[in-house]
Amino acid sequence: MRWLPNTACSQLGVRTALFWLFVWLGVFPVSAASPRTWLQKLVYQFKDRILIGVGLTILLFSLALSTLGLGQFWVPPGLIALAGG
Repeated sequence: MRWLPNTACSQLGVRTALFWLFVWLGVFPVSAASPRTWLQKLVYQFKDRILIGVGLTILLFSLALSTLGLGQFWVPPGLIALAGG
């Protein structure tokens, strides 16, 4: 590593950074690490996909209205009074 000054501190920092980069990439595992039993694979169910679709539809509809100048942010007067405004 000729591009860095030849000091023990800089060499140690580079080696440590490379070590953790390789661990993160999975090149070699950390010996104390065991498989994570608490981590579960996320699988969307039918209801999840429906809710995501409805949310995206509302978002796109709102963006379309705002670009046309029709959509405005509306807050009920009771909530404004509750906030002290």
